[in-house]
Amino acid sequence: MLNLLENSVIELIKKIQGGIKDGFSAAIPICLGYLPLGFACGVLAQKADLSLFEIVGMSTIVFAGSSQFIAVSMIAANSTIEAIVMATFIVNFRHFLMSSVLVKFLENKEKIFLFIYSHGVTDESFAINYHKFTEGTWDAQKAIIVNIIAFTSWNFGNIIGGLSGAVFPINNEIASYTLTAMFIGLLVLNLKNKIFIIVGIVTGVVSIYLSLILKNSFYIAITAVLGASLGYFIENKIVRK
Repeated sequence: MLNLLENSVIELIKKIQGGIKDGFSAAIPICLGYLPLGFACGVLAQKADLSLFEIVGMSTIVFAGSSQFIAVSMIAANSTIEAIVMATFIVNFRHFLMSSVLVKFLENKEKIFLFIYSHGVTDESFAINYHKFTEGTWDAQKAIIVNIIAFTSWNFGNIIGGLSGAVFPINNEIASYTLTAMFIGLLVLNLKNKIFIIVGIVTGVVSIYLSLILKNSFYIAITAVLGASLGYFIENKIVRK
């Protein structure tokens, strides 16, 4: 009986260790992007006269790269709280879509698990986890490890950037370039078939077109809805038919 219990504990420990290892390996591309981006965000926030406590609070509670950059820029421009909140909501509206896609992989999970997991859903963690889930070798525990590691690396970058803001000069152009490069890498990772390629091309073209027409970030939400709808229509209406 003791041997059986001991073997069960050992197997459980191995399973946990394996999950942490797999989750960490999958999160490495995110860390490579989040550390410099978080650093840039922390520096810019410090330049906008935010204290280290405020920088840590924003990166912990909000945890959304693009909207944090926008919020910092709006704070530096003395925008109202209402405008900042609305801009953040619009830019992050796509998270509703990403979370709805992941629901089918997280069935029967406790509410506290879903609460913690949903806080870590970003474009990058979604891309990695969705890619792994569709391969059929992923589970919720590995997915939440990816989210936690991404969250940790982003916050660490923000802290270092906030502390170093007075020393290292950096501007929005450099941060924007790094963010775009990471998005391109994650996009290429998910180009698994013709449907993904078609959706990627169409949403990319529409996004560029709308960004030239609209003078705000609302085009991100529009193209996110368009891309998800187009992919669903092609896969469920055309391919299956």
